[in-house]
Amino acid sequence: MSEEESAVALAHLYETSSAKRFVEKLRPVESSLDGPTLRAVALAISDTSDKLPDHLAGPMSGVVSAFDQAAMHIAVALARLDPSERAPLVRAIIQTTPSLPFASEVLRRSRITSGDDVAEVARALTPSEITELKSVLADRIAQESAAEPLFTSMPRYAPNLYYDWLRGAGREAIECHLNEACHSNVETALAFV
Repeated sequence: MSEEESAVALAHLYETSSAKRFVEKLRPVESSLDGPTLRAVALAISDTSDKLPDHLAGPMSGVVSAFDQAAMHIAVALARLDPSERAPLVRAIIQTTPSLPFASEVLRRSRITSGDDVAEVARALTPSEITELKSVLADRIAQESAAEPLFTSMPRYAPNLYYDWLRGAGREAIECHLNEACHSNVETALAFV
């Protein structure tokens, strides 16, 4: 099945069942999936990330939401792919997923599965790949925030996205963006405060 066919099939599953149920059912079988299937499923989830429910219901909601579970699935699946496919897959997700917060969450979860507390041979990404992907995410955040500041377009996710932008592009890029957004429009400045 091609990646496009996987995305279409996944969208159909979301319509007939639910994204939450699909992600729940994926966890027990993900270890039996081969590399090409893992990659296709990861891209299909990414392509439909705007349909994943992400309800903020309490301190543990981030662990149990379909949105976060899907991001965790992708991060865990990375370690099972050929090392040469890992960073390009995350880059593709960051650049193409319709949900910018999902791109951020996939990279965050991938950093966790590649951290110092994970055995070196089990890490999904190298430190240099993570640095590169932070920059790719920062570029995407800058593009998305050019039309409208994140604190007005997606206020719930803005703090994390601005922090990701800071990690990938540095403080000056964010300060320039915020100064421009707030100095050009009084209502935007008041929304920021």
